[in-house]
Amino acid sequence: MIPALLCLFSASCVDLLNPPDEYYYNVDSRSQNSSFSAPTGFNAWQASETEAELKWNKVTGAIGYIVEYALGEDGDYEEVYKGHNTFYTHQISDPGAYKHFFRVTAYNSSESACTEPRSVKFQAVIMNASEHEYLPGEEANDNGVYPVKIKWKMPYIDGIAYVKIQRSENSGSGFSTVETVAISSIFEDSDNFFSYTDRNATARVGKKYNYRISFLNNSSQELLISEEIIGWGALTHERYMVEYNKIMNTALGKLDYMYRTPDTSKLGTENPGPKGDISGNIYYSAGTVGFLGTGGAEIFIQLTNYCDFYIENDPSKGAYFVLNGNSDTKSSMLAAGNMRGTMSITGMYPGIVVYGTAWSTTVNASAGITIGSGKANGGNYMITPNGVVSNGEVITNGFPSKPVKWNFDYPTAVEYPNEPGIFMATRGYNAQSAGHLPW
Repeated sequence: MIPALLCLFSASCVDLLNPPDEYYYNVDSRSQNSSFSAPTGFNAWQASETEAELKWNKVTGAIGYIVEYALGEDGDYEEVYKGHNTFYTHQISDPGAYKHFFRVTAYNSSESACTEPRSVKFQAVIMNASEHEYLPGEEANDNGVYPVKIKWKMPYIDGIAYVKIQRSENSGSGFSTVETVAISSIFEDSDNFFSYTDRNATARVGKKYNYRISFLNNSSQELLISEEIIGWGALTHERYMVEYNKIMNTALGKLDYMYRTPDTSKLGTENPGPKGDISGNIYYSAGTVGFLGTGGAEIFIQLTNYCDFYIENDPSKGAYFVLNGNSDTKSSMLAAGNMRGTMSITGMYPGIVVYGTAWSTTVNASAGITIGSGKANGGNYMITPNGVVSNGEVITNGFPSKPVKWNFDYPTAVEYPNEPGIFMATRGYNAQSAGHLPW
């Protein structure tokens, strides 16, 4: 017999990407004894045409879990699972009729605590779109943005002869047809997904796109239109570096000691340093090396969860670049040396930027970005879009690393995104200038 439950809820919505009409909440639900809590991390989503997948975190002290299910918001809950697992797959007999609600209770011999219900709305078409994903064999457009791949499973409707791929910059309106494709000309993969690659010549950096698919019969009559999904292309290595440096220049511009004169005034520590406009902060420390500074100077700069910008300046769209890592410098008395550090980026374009792997006693391009006359003057960044650092190693996740010259710039013929007639080179749009954000 499960004891009476007392649940206190606090919920906040989180944007997940598949499917579009699933809603998830972070829940803090506790029993009367605050040491025993409801499962955290409880998520429920559509896993196939007729299955809902549930997962939750283990609760310390629990001896088991109960999953309950209700059809519709006002439906009666029934027990569908009782056991020790922290996951469960539920078969849905009528997926499209209602939203399907689930809740999970953790229990032991004397206590129990339940989550708030989670809903799953089954869509007629299972779809996904690539997000900052490297697509082998594809080329980026002139803005340095790769294509987006849309994948879907065919709905259970007779008479489908064509699919019309539609794209919009806004949710709910403004859709235009990318292409209408005959089903006979596209192929189904081993997982029963069809796919289409949107090679959008005008795709812009920092822009997410909304996609939907219209299913047509032989007479081009619409049988069904899918719900919307969101996708955006990865950046080239060169464009990634340009965007990264714009963010870094904005961040470093907030420091005090770094810009003091004379040079001896740069010595010291800013801790805590300037804060990001959205989150995080910068740590700065500069000191001399060797007897009376004869070995030059070392500057350590560390960014922690640093973020200045939302995507398109819209908080609902999430963070643009969030920086964690170091951008350090060592220079001689003649202001020559190099930089080192690894910066991990999350946000719209996750990735890794590496300045160099070790200090060098000479100006050596292999050590990363070199310093001459007190400023960057050579070497390469090592860029890994979509990469992560694990146990000190960069994991590429299918997007190969590539060195990019320290002063890479776009050709003068490339227009600035969303500003026809304004060319990148006229804005000083390169790795060493603050430049402009893409919106």
